[in-house]
Amino acid sequence: MTECHEEAVLVDHLLKMKGRRVKARCKRAVIVEPVLFMYALALSGSAPVIEQYLYARFKLQYPILNGTIDSNETTPCMSVNHSDPYFIATQAVQEETSQWMMYLQVTCSVISIFTTLVYGPYSDVAGRRIIMILPSAAAVIKFTFNAFVIYFNLPVWCLLFGQVLEGLCGGFETMIMIVLAYIADQTTKDTRGMRMTIAQSMLAFAMATSQLGLGYFIKATGFLYPYITLCAILVVNLVYVIFLVPETIGADRSIRYRITDFSIVRSLGATIRAFTESEDRRNVKVGLLLIISVFCSIPLISRATMIVLFTMNIPFCWGPDKIGVFAAASNAAVQLGGIASLKFFKLCRLSEMWIAAIGTLSIMASSLTNAFAETDLMMYMVVIASVFIALPIPMCKSMISRLVTVDEQGTMGAGVASVEALNNIVSSIVMNLIYQKTLFFMTGFIFVVGAISGFAGLIIILFYIAFIAIQNRQKRLV
Repeated sequence: MTECHEEAVLVDHLLKMKGRRVKARCKRAVIVEPVLFMYALALSGSAPVIEQYLYARFKLQYPILNGTIDSNETTPCMSVNHSDPYFIATQAVQEETSQWMMYLQVTCSVISIFTTLVYGPYSDVAGRRIIMILPSAAAVIKFTFNAFVIYFNLPVWCLLFGQVLEGLCGGFETMIMIVLAYIADQTTKDTRGMRMTIAQSMLAFAMATSQLGLGYFIKATGFLYPYITLCAILVVNLVYVIFLVPETIGADRSIRYRITDFSIVRSLGATIRAFTESEDRRNVKVGLLLIISVFCSIPLISRATMIVLFTMNIPFCWGPDKIGVFAAASNAAVQLGGIASLKFFKLCRLSEMWIAAIGTLSIMASSLTNAFAETDLMMYMVVIASVFIALPIPMCKSMISRLVTVDEQGTMGAGVASVEALNNIVSSIVMNLIYQKTLFFMTGFIFVVGAISGFAGLIIILFYIAFIAIQNRQKRLV
């Protein structure tokens, strides 16, 4: 029997009395990863398209910039004199673009905090696939509507409608949560860390793939056709989920009433119980791992939202083609570095916490290099320094997953995803404000903040390692 089948038989035995079982349908080793890849491919490609579109739209308000919606020269650099009207106008456009990107992200994230808390526990009862369909379908509708906004040059605030819909259906946080819960259903505790790292690396690989030719696509055709192409990818993804992804959670007719009567209050209660379980200090461990994940994700959030604006302006003045190549190289380095280095570190018998610690060092090194970069060469040194930055978050999620039971995977995943959504909101607001307030004295100051956040994550990792060591010593004495 395969490893997946053996695990399913064991879980089936444990849950038989509850009337629920994990289906043994593991004929393919890779089932859910393509879903995450296609979904991330479209969403990661959407962000720079919308950001550069907004930049071009706001340029129209300043005649001195001579901007047009389809202009290839979206980031002309002519003056570094801070009192020059041209420089002042470019900074104003940059601030306005940054603000609207924050509005779009916060709108979706605020709503998804609550919807994810419902969808996670519901997936433990009703199944993973139905929850996987929701954000996939919402993304198709959102992208279709946004394409109309771009084509007809509708008011910028119309983009908020798509964000609201995406938030109501869970958004990116729910997709990540449900994919990781699906992987947890399929794997053992020994193989879960590697599969979750591969899934996390799929995000970086998807970003690299989408960015590779996106800049040239925008430069050649404008903003509409790249966006329509991304929408088509989401349609393929939705079809894949509906017809090719098997269910891992089964429910017999004796518990149908529990599915139809599932309530928000019960869902929130299940999530709270999963986080407050004090046996073996589980609540403390989960809390520390979440804090580590939050501090390590802050630099990634700031980089994802600010790197385009940072490179579009003085002293780099990159256009869509250069931005696309850099983003592809950066994400490819993270993806390859994450998988290859994890294999190497496992061979060296490093624990997951020490692997996460190495990742925080990479976060600090890349952030500081980015902060003081003034040439294209220094920006590509950031790529080299970033190879391990994807390691801390999947290591923390893997450890959290091992702390909970099989029938709590969706519930715990929902809680983690909601914390991530809240972190996205707070980080986006704070980082955008810091970026706007520090533009005139140090453009890269936002990345210094990211390095400080990575250092805080490292300190908590060392505390966690000490905490586990003390706990193990106490157990041996007992």
